[in-house]
Amino acid sequence: MAFPSVETTSTSTEPALEVNHFIQLPSGIVSGNLLIAIFQMTTPRTVTWPSGWTQFFTLTGLASFGKIAIAYRQADGTEGTNIQVTTNLTTRSAHNAYRISSAANPASQVPEAAGVSQAGDFAPNPPSLTPTGGAKDYLWLAVAGIGGDDNILTPPTSYTNLIATNVSVNGPSAGSARRQLNAASENPGTFTDDNGLTWIGVTVAIHPVAAPIVNTPKLQPIII
Repeated sequence: MAFPSVETTSTSTEPALEVNHFIQLPSGIVSGNLLIAIFQMTTPRTVTWPSGWTQFFTLTGLASFGKIAIAYRQADGTEGTNIQVTTNLTTRSAHNAYRISSAANPASQVPEAAGVSQAGDFAPNPPSLTPTGGAKDYLWLAVAGIGGDDNILTPPTSYTNLIATNVSVNGPSAGSARRQLNAASENPGTFTDDNGLTWIGVTVAIHPVAAPIVNTPKLQPIII
């Protein structure tokens, strides 16, 4: 097995109260890539993804303050540069997206996630996650979502390449960072932010491509 690898990322926002939200996709998409889109809302709404995208995690913040939704797509090279996500009522949104190589096809193994919501501190804390199948060469994503007027400043220890996307006025923030680690479970630790509002913390595990099964020929006894 080899670790899944992040090839490119992208960020985008919808600063106005809208029902149509355009998520910018990462550059260089080719068939076989795994795409992950993180969609953080100011207020909880029902999210509809375009054809070919599958939402695999969603969580509403405490007291209905903010909501996050995360979806995947196995790329076929026809994705274009952005997708339109719709919500049933208007909201502002912030988006992070990943293009990943060497990941398991979700038709056989979907990405997995666990999340928690809390309020009143400055440290979004994604929870422990134990994915299916035991220790593997996982790509882990630590994710923080905040409903509004906040900035995500630093990622958890051992996580790199922080993406911090926020809508500065009455808008949400989406933060994410990554780590390659062979482990049966992972608890990323804390982000830091600057306002202490209600936050959502999510841990995501991206499975590697399964190792091929090698059939060893059965040796026949030699008769002398």
